[in-house]
Amino acid sequence: MEITQVKLHFVTGAGGGVGRATALAFAREGASVVVADISEQANQQTARMIEELVGRALDRLELKTNH
Repeated sequence: MEITQVKLHFVTGAGGGVGRATALAFAREGASVVVADISEQANQQTARMIEELVGRALDRLELKTNH
């Protein structure tokens, strides 16, 4: 898989299974990856796995609205 054109990936369902495998594959290829999952604990575990692979990870993205 060639992903050098893409700099940032958002992976939902990254706490396990295909989502986790996808997030780890993107990280191994050098992409920045934002992971999201309904399970905060599983999401943090995936972020730690990415951090071990590439030295950095983002496991939380807070969006602020004016509502």
